[in-house]
Amino acid sequence: GCMHFSFFLQIKLGNPKPFFGTGVNELLFRIHETKSLSAAARDMHMSYTKAWKILHTAELNLGYSLTEKIVGGPDGGGSSLTEEGLRFMQRYTDFYRESIELVDVLFHNYFPEATNETHQNS
Repeated sequence: GCMHFSFFLQIKLGNPKPFFGTGVNELLFRIHETKSLSAAARDMHMSYTKAWKILHTAELNLGYSLTEKIVGGPDGGGSSLTEEGLRFMQRYTDFYRESIELVDVLFHNYFPEATNETHQNS
């Protein structure tokens, strides 16, 4: 019969320690959506300081800025992704999605008795 197990895949970029994974990517996505680092952090139940540190560490490892401050305006400023930040988020998202799809095929080849429900984790 069918067995209920699936795989958990972590995909982190490191240099050599991990500095970028699904969590940082989600933070970037939420900054892109909300135009605010504090709102993005709040959405993820994370302190502003922790969110800032995570971003800063990723930027130091990559050697360029992922976000930029929006000065003034009717909402009193905020944050947005830089062009490089947006491009990096998209590249990681596509890389992650394709990796999951390929591993999913391998998983079903090696464990045909498992159910079709796969769950991915950061």
